[in-house]
Amino acid sequence: MRSLNLAERLDPKRVRTGPARPEMRIFDVRGKRLGLDANTLAAWELAPGEEPEGEAAAPQFRAMSLRGFRTIVLEVTHACNLECSYCFVRNYNPDRGGRTMPLETAVRAVGLIPFDPRSRRNPPLSIGFFGGEPLVAFARVKEIVAYVEELARQRGIETSFSLTTNGTLLDDEKIAFLGAHRFSLIVSLEGPAAVHDRYRPMAGGGGSHAAVLAAVKRLKDRRGISHVTLRSTFTGEEVDLRQRLEYLNILCDEGCADHVSVEPVSLSESGCIALPDGHEQSITLEKAQALRGEYSLAAEWFRDRIKGGRRARFHHFYKMLERVAYRLPAPSECGAGCGYAAVAPAGEIYACHREGASLIGHVESGIDEAARAKWVDNRHYAREGCGECWARWACGGGCRLDSLDRGLGIRQPDPVGCFFKRVFCEEALWLLSELTPEEVRRATGRDRNRRKGAACAAPATIVRT
Repeated sequence: MRSLNLAERLDPKRVRTGPARPEMRIFDVRGKRLGLDANTLAAWELAPGEEPEGEAAAPQFRAMSLRGFRTIVLEVTHACNLECSYCFVRNYNPDRGGRTMPLETAVRAVGLIPFDPRSRRNPPLSIGFFGGEPLVAFARVKEIVAYVEELARQRGIETSFSLTTNGTLLDDEKIAFLGAHRFSLIVSLEGPAAVHDRYRPMAGGGGSHAAVLAAVKRLKDRRGISHVTLRSTFTGEEVDLRQRLEYLNILCDEGCADHVSVEPVSLSESGCIALPDGHEQSITLEKAQALRGEYSLAAEWFRDRIKGGRRARFHHFYKMLERVAYRLPAPSECGAGCGYAAVAPAGEIYACHREGASLIGHVESGIDEAARAKWVDNRHYAREGCGECWARWACGGGCRLDSLDRGLGIRQPDPVGCFFKRVFCEEALWLLSELTPEEVRRATGRDRNRRKGAACAAPATIVRT
């Protein structure tokens, strides 16, 4: 029996633990027997007939509070210059909304982040820009940034800016501005031109891939932009996961970006409405199950890149690998309505930046705490059935807006999202069995953190019995 964890036990400084019976789960993944304790995330590779020993502990977390938001996402406009086939804004706002957020609305929205002049521990002013396409309203973005930075200067606190963009409007002027104000970026790029242009055409016709690729290559010489993620979304029609991952990773290898996320259309922290199950692009549970093999191939791609001395950038594998390897339980996957909120151009406040059924107030009247209440406790224990799921501490409970989009209650997990999360966890276990401890550290970025002097969980001695 071989331990697959790089942390010997749960970190008592990070979580409190309480007594619990071990909950062992055995997986057969491509000829290997792999074991996971659902409570402690202790993991093993097992010989035939072996049974792992669990630990009598489980993470315990305090309930969430109703304190102010740490991040505000400003939907500066619903307008966009693309006609993406799976656009959630078009579903929620059929007229595409040409209105730009007034500066006064943005000022009130920023005021949702708490500030106590008597405290020395006020949070930074963390502001995200979303759309539509926020660079359609670039002049307003600049005005808002100027306001936020002046307010931060008066308060003696830091600022943090992020922006999600389709990339087509990222010219030298905008890149220089974003760098000067230390933005982080998410740029939507599906993959090679044939894949990208099929789903993300220009509003006036024609593909958008050439414009996005040119912008991404301009980011190679970026100065000041803190982080760039390339984001790809696939539908239920087709996906060549390895092709997309390799294409986007090569751009990262060239210095154009830092990170890659390739996500199903119905599983997204920054993306798209769950399309109706009758839509050809929707991902039903049946279609999701048919995609299982794509993730096995992606895991082999991930392993081969790491063993070849290269970085393998794939958000879902990276996060799950880190959680299991270092035993970092995730009680929640998302801070919608609790840690952050989004404000639409007309001033509506939403728990989630995808808006939809997450309305919780208006900047004129404030937060409707009754509407917000169901979003506040975002732990997995507030979701029906999650307490009995073996992946609960690795998953965090899934996306609540996905549940609402599929016509479920906010506390009912989306079966499609649940399926994908379990797949991510199984593949993370398999990767841990294939990689050495040093390779795991490199895959999760822990080797870079150690070089920078950051504390890391000490690797465990491999236990063989």
